[in-house]
Amino acid sequence: MVTKAKILITGAPGGTQGATAGKIVEMALDRGIPIAALVRSHDNRSKRLADLGAEIVIGDLLNLQDVISATSGRDTVFFCYPVRPGLLEASSIMAYAAWEAKLKLVVNLSQGSAARWSPSPTGRKHWLSERIFSAAKVPTFNLRGAVFYENIFRQFAAGITEDSELRAPFAHGSSYVPLVAAADISKAALDALLNPQRYAGKTRLVVSELLSLNEIAKATSQFLNRKVVYKEVSIDEWMNEANRREDAGNLEQLQHLSMLWRHLLLGNRSGFLAFLRMFLSLRGLFVTSDKVQIESWLEANKTLFNEA
Repeated sequence: MVTKAKILITGAPGGTQGATAGKIVEMALDRGIPIAALVRSHDNRSKRLADLGAEIVIGDLLNLQDVISATSGRDTVFFCYPVRPGLLEASSIMAYAAWEAKLKLVVNLSQGSAARWSPSPTGRKHWLSERIFSAAKVPTFNLRGAVFYENIFRQFAAGITEDSELRAPFAHGSSYVPLVAAADISKAALDALLNPQRYAGKTRLVVSELLSLNEIAKATSQFLNRKVVYKEVSIDEWMNEANRREDAGNLEQLQHLSMLWRHLLLGNRSGFLAFLRMFLSLRGLFVTSDKVQIESWLEANKTLFNEA
């Protein structure tokens, strides 16, 4: 009989949100750690994971029996649900399945915007998702990521390529954005999955660095060897670009994007983001060798800008 991998990863085929789950699979297998990936169907993406050596499990996060079967016999699970309808139902199903399977830990991929009073509906749902796992008395590590480089540069890419502009409704260029590389989230998640007793019951915000819009523009200019500037645009312009780029039928994702700027503006106007940047810097955590910085992220993702 084939022994089940003790770690189950959901969301491993990946999408446009940083593909953290897929990176965890790759990191684990590179280290010789057996790992299972829950996917909705057999396709080219699941074949790639199987070719890497992952155990493939077919199932739907919104199907109770699928999730119970997938979690049975596991020790830890990485729970990653995309920005689309169904998060709270999927959280409830996973919480019950985790309780029944007596999991040692669920690593719950949450968001930096997760809060009871978050202006983002998705942020409020992630806060409720955290409460669901807590109420079910499931050992959980809530991993809250800042704004992914992958996501914000997908928004910026068209403006950079077309007009050498970072277009966003984030007020003046000195406004800070808390950024994180998907790889840093994946690294933190894998460490938790391998050390459940160290992380159970904790919530952590992971930030690679805090940069102003002007600093992001400067780093992009240096990377592309041409001047790139920040340009403030209206929320309507911001959303029009998002509509052209994202799946227009995914209202959950578009609604989250429409409120993201409010969350960042509040953080800047209150002084919280400036304080966080200073605090992280003073503690030696702001610029560290083990976190992906913007220069290395840009180099690794140069094809995003379609430079000739």
